[in-house]
Amino acid sequence: MILDHFSRADFSQLEFEVEQLGFYLAQEDEHLFEESSVVLIGIEDADFPLEANQIRKQLYKLYRIDQTIQIYDLGNFSLLAKEDFSFMQLADCISELLERNQLPVLFGGSQKTIYSLHQAFIKNKTYVNAGMVAKSFGFQETEDQLVNDANYLLNICQQQNSYLFNFIQMAYQTYLINPRAIQIQSELNFEGMRLGTIRDDIKETEPLLRDLDLLGVSMNALKFSETGNQLNCEPNGLYAEELAQLLRYAGMSDKMKAIGFFDYRYRNNDAIGAKLFAQTIWCFLEAFTQRKREWPDKDDRKYMRYTVHNDSMDLDLVFLKSELSGRWWVQMPKDKATLKRQFYIPCSYNDYQVALDGDIPERWLKGFQKLG
Repeated sequence: MILDHFSRADFSQLEFEVEQLGFYLAQEDEHLFEESSVVLIGIEDADFPLEANQIRKQLYKLYRIDQTIQIYDLGNFSLLAKEDFSFMQLADCISELLERNQLPVLFGGSQKTIYSLHQAFIKNKTYVNAGMVAKSFGFQETEDQLVNDANYLLNICQQQNSYLFNFIQMAYQTYLINPRAIQIQSELNFEGMRLGTIRDDIKETEPLLRDLDLLGVSMNALKFSETGNQLNCEPNGLYAEELAQLLRYAGMSDKMKAIGFFDYRYRNNDAIGAKLFAQTIWCFLEAFTQRKREWPDKDDRKYMRYTVHNDSMDLDLVFLKSELSGRWWVQMPKDKATLKRQFYIPCSYNDYQVALDGDIPERWLKGFQKLG
């Protein structure tokens, strides 16, 4: 049984107010697991043994989210040092949760945990669009053959049947990245959005996040001064408010099926980083309650349709705008849409403006190349 793989967190000595999350989650019965929409999972490993419970403690102090969703805390999963089978055990658990249409929210541990999350999609034979909010890429070639924070993405891409359709790296800082990694990203037609680009217009991240099935968030994407002086952070990075906005976009995505929060390190009894992640998780969960269930392939009657002819390619670009949320999609050519789920690609009003100006939006071109 899936519950057998987890050790329950004990907060029996702590007291919570009736409307705080801890009042409900600290006393969940196992039978409620069957009814839950969201499943919380702490990750423990040799390098991050205490962090999951520190984040959980701060999350439990926050006030309850919309009662229409049931949240269940599975407890902590231990990723054993240098033992690959623990990654596969976690993947088995995540795979079962995905099959039950439950959304796993992981916290603690490090970026390499994304490898296990991706393996779960492989087990379910499901194509996945994945993303990571972090200061750098996981494309590095290392002497150590085991999956680690530097090579997890390279390991994923080198698998024979990876089911990885797209990967989006967000908030990266170019001066921290080997140019070879950026070249590999480009060759694979993966997408990226630099820290400076996000800061120029954070709204442009929404279409990217809307198209993801899986997202990882690293504490190292944040500005050093925002995190309680986390040693793995840089002088430049996202502000806490910016990260909260990104997670609101992610939470509202109808496609988002799993998410993880990584690379927080508990040190010197400083709980600022734990509080930051707890509040960011709260923002994601609160946005989850506001999902619109409006992906266009379900019912296009709810959309306004705009057709823009491009003379250079002699084709019509078809845009849809939701009457419910105001969000935009662009349609892919039917002969290129080998994956039904990619028949529509999320875009923004700016992409529509680019088309009106006679150019092809970059998102459409990348989608066309990948589907081709």
